[in-house]
Amino acid sequence: MRAFDGAKTKGECESVRVSRFLEMGFVKRIVWIIVLFMLLTACGDQYDIDDNESTEYVMSEVRNDDFVLQVFATKQTYALGEEVEILAKLKYVGENSSQIIYHAASPFHFYVSETTRQVAIPFMMDQPRVLRELKKDIWYIEAYKKIGGIYSEIFPGYEFHNEFADALGFPEGNYNIEVNAIFDTDETSSENKQLSTSIRIKVGEYDGK
Repeated sequence: MRAFDGAKTKGECESVRVSRFLEMGFVKRIVWIIVLFMLLTACGDQYDIDDNESTEYVMSEVRNDDFVLQVFATKQTYALGEEVEILAKLKYVGENSSQIIYHAASPFHFYVSETTRQVAIPFMMDQPRVLRELKKDIWYIEAYKKIGGIYSEIFPGYEFHNEFADALGFPEGNYNIEVNAIFDTDETSSENKQLSTSIRIKVGEYDGK
């Protein structure tokens, strides 16, 4: 016996739902299908977002007053011989529509060190005084470029310096890439603004042995 007369089996409930759907007017059925489609589509979009969040890129960001500095690598781990892509990005986020800054050949100073060998790669830059206009909320972007040339014995770790300069990509190792954005906003000022942040990447399987 059933517990009470109003109770229905699962199969009977499903039959009632189907019957009610078929009894709907044509327009109501179309609206119901559209709503169902939208719900399914929303679920699909959410899945895509979660999938994109698992990408391998590395990014670090810092803000100082009206400026934001971001350092970005397209991967956490690169294969030996693969091109290593490092980007430095500077953005003005203040109240004005744009901001003039003054800097050397570049506002970005890249300091690369291989942490397992404990070797820092020398960094050099021309020192002209460059005027640059940053539009509000628009990134100014530069890619890291290795400095060529032969390093002499006066630099500690010069053998690795030369290997680094000649390699396609980076030699195997574990790297810390620190980027400083150095500039000022007043043509006559000697006080620089400076933002600094860093990321870590790995190339190959080097373990120091």
